[in-house]
Amino acid sequence: MRKIIIHYHLFKNAGTSVDLLLERNFGSRWGEYEGSGKKLLPDELGAYLTANPQLEALSSHNALLPLPRLPETQIFPILFLRHPIDRIRSVYEFERTQDAKTEGARMAKRKTFAGYIEWRRARWFDYSTRNFQTWRLAQGTPALFGLVNQDIWNRAQKTLETIPLVGMIEEFELSIRGFQRLLGKHFPNLAFESVWANVTQPAGSTLDNRLAQIHSELGPDRFALLVRDNELDLKLHAIARERLINSALEVATTGSLK
Repeated sequence: MRKIIIHYHLFKNAGTSVDLLLERNFGSRWGEYEGSGKKLLPDELGAYLTANPQLEALSSHNALLPLPRLPETQIFPILFLRHPIDRIRSVYEFERTQDAKTEGARMAKRKTFAGYIEWRRARWFDYSTRNFQTWRLAQGTPALFGLVNQDIWNRAQKTLETIPLVGMIEEFELSIRGFQRLLGKHFPNLAFESVWANVTQPAGSTLDNRLAQIHSELGPDRFALLVRDNELDLKLHAIARERLINSALEVATTGSLK
């Protein structure tokens, strides 16, 4: 039975740190693949994994759930969620400073944070600042009648239920220990440890402080609109965080997960 870890690298969700852990553990048996377009569907990802039998771990920004289905292969997902308002600010700060010619990078350099959000919001097809994480998880559960935007919340919840463990940026060390416990059963030489890379937020800052700063910068009306645009992400974040903490408490109490 072949065993593979797939890191679904959601933009600005500590993905570079996770990639570093995977590279340290797997070396040349880890790789990155973004596919032939902006969306990497399970069939294309599966074909790539089949064509590269040496891989035991793979990272991708573009890969969409659900997991590929391959014969005699067991696949383990790694995915992290983040408080959506904090994530959006991090996206803006990253795009302001990155050496790239993308439209997002150009607009971030040209606009204030408020202006950047308004520009993103005006693009009906752009989920970057509107329930981005919910939308990504929803792809893991097929929509009825092929309607991509149908019932995104319930689809995201169903997908969440199929993933053994979802990491949380705000509980990074707890998440890493959880992945070590879960994946270590299948990869005996795995040694995950807390490591941070490509961090844009100031050292020592807290989530509450960053949210207060965003509120002050945007003002109450714009901040409330941003929160409303991300209500589903906020619910998803709360559910996933509670699930992670409960699983850690269960391990601490009983020594194992049911």
